[in-house]
Amino acid sequence: MWDRITNFVTTLIRDLSSTTFYIIMAVLITLGFYFLADFLKANKKEAPKVAKISKLLMSILMLVVFVVMVNIRY
Repeated sequence: MWDRITNFVTTLIRDLSSTTFYIIMAVLITLGFYFLADFLKANKKEAPKVAKISKLLMSILMLVVFVVMVNIRY
């Protein structure tokens, strides 16, 4: 079961056209840095700790997905 999912995701990413792949990468990196900037801005103000951690985790998740997709593609 796990092999099927891994193979599906790998072939899906490798079969994307270059334009589609670059658009997806641009969206992921933009969202990653947006969440990081929002986290840093929330750190300066008095915001609940849960929101700060959530924005940091979303930023890390977006950047990790970016790196994983690049490694699968190339």
